[in-house]
Amino acid sequence: MSDAATVRARIEDRFPLRQKLAATAVHLLLSIACVGALLLLVTQRWYPEFLFATDGGWQGLRIVVLVDLVLGPLLTFVVYRRGKKGLGLDLSLIALLQLAALCGGGWVVYAERPLVLVFNEGRFYSVTADDYLDTGASVPDLAALPAHPPGYVVLVPPPDALEQSAVRTDYLRREQFLYSHVPWMRDAKPLLDRVLAEAVPIDALAKTEADAERLAAWLAASERAPTELAFLPYSSRFRRVFLALERDSGRIVDVVDVASGW
Repeated sequence: MSDAATVRARIEDRFPLRQKLAATAVHLLLSIACVGALLLLVTQRWYPEFLFATDGGWQGLRIVVLVDLVLGPLLTFVVYRRGKKGLGLDLSLIALLQLAALCGGGWVVYAERPLVLVFNEGRFYSVTADDYLDTGASVPDLAALPAHPPGYVVLVPPPDALEQSAVRTDYLRREQFLYSHVPWMRDAKPLLDRVLAEAVPIDALAKTEADAERLAAWLAASERAPTELAFLPYSSRFRRVFLALERDSGRIVDVVDVASGW
């Protein structure tokens, strides 16, 4: 070993902080890459657009972010010292902890993702697997539905009152939400007039001063005139908001976070 290398090794042995910081930085970069890949999957596939904020995407990932981006690198900083006996085992256990958090959090977020958005009786709802599993029903195959979140379908009961009553009674008995009844779900495009007829007037959206300020800020930032939009309430899993729909296409373009208009 050269004199320069010897001196450098002695310095690093005397100042382990430099080693710890380097190892922690590498660990943090690897963790960011893993969490970033999961976050991309969640925001683009499972909770696209506004659903990440309204339906629990972030709530499900908080534990992953805490363990993988904070606790994992912090533990590496604490235990790392080059040449330490058992260092490989310590780092392996930390990696297993992070992997468990990543897989567990990812599974929770996947299992609770919105399967379909349904418009029923004047408002939107998100249907998740839990809406079926919690009542003992199996999760139906929704691949044939004409829309996937953030698209939506409309619940259309049959005209036969007896048929309606039988289904409603069955869902009430099982304590399952009626809007999760797949056979009544229909393509929203031909039924857009029915949806728009239930829109809430913009003057009725905000009933408190705080909500009025939020609405004014949203309108100021919007690129569309209020007359081009229809506003309908949305019962999301974590928040009560209004969805702004284009009147021409029926497409959901944004979320208006004013709960007082409910």
